Amino acid sequence: MTDQSNQPSRVHGNSTYYQGAAKELTGRVTGNEQMKLEGEAEKLKGQGEIDAAKLQQRAEGAKDKVTGTVEETAGNVIGNERMQAEGAATRIKGDYKA
Repeated sequence: MTDQSNQPSRVHGNSTYYQGAAKELTGRVTGNEQMKLEGEAEKLKGQGEIDAAKLQQRAEGAKDKVTGTVEETAGNVIGNERMQAEGAATRIKGDYKA
């Protein structure tokens, strides 16, 4: 996870994964079992962060879809075109994330 926000990050996860892959390969080539195992562990850590970031994005998308639908519907009921448009935009943003 990133140090700044303590949130999962696909970029940081990929970086960790590929650093681990390089370390694992180096360990295999040089016959260094410890380095190979450390690389495998780093790859797993990176993949875990990537998966967590994907799940977080999907959850945010689902929240945006619900929030946007509610706002759009409320705008329709009270006849507020701006609220309708903002709700539709939030709902579409949620569709994109999910």
